[in-house]
Amino acid sequence: MAYFEIIWDEEPGGNVEHVAEHGLTPEDVEEVIFNPVDHDVSRSSLASHRMGVISWLCMRRSAT
Repeated sequence: MAYFEIIWDEEPGGNVEHVAEHGLTPEDVEEVIFNPVDHDVSRSSLASHRMGVISWLCMRRSAT
């Protein structure tokens, strides 16, 4: 299994701000990356958006 480490940049314009623009938290992103086959129901009303992000992350990862 691959090892992933996410470095969160909380400065203005950093990746924390970027994911927040999509209604996500760093914890949401980590959940997707570290549990890519987990199909739990989202804990927020952004479930459909998060599923789109999950699909995008999976497609991007498989393309590399």
